[in-house]
Amino acid sequence: MSHRADLPLEGPTGDWTIVSLGYEALEPNVFGQVVDADPFDPDRASEFGIIIADGADGPFGLTVDWIDACR
Repeated sequence: MSHRADLPLEGPTGDWTIVSLGYEALEPNVFGQVVDADPFDPDRASEFGIIIADGADGPFGLTVDWIDACR
């Protein structure tokens, strides 16, 4: 099981986009389907990932300057 959230991103403009996402926005899921489970517990987190899943084939790009996890 993992916890996921959609990121509110805009199309490519050449400008940086800053996205803030609270832990409460993370939904428990299995294979992309939301499930009834405990909320996200940051003390149990072991990895972080980004999946581009827009259903569009073809080239893409993602540049990440920094990621920070705060309480």
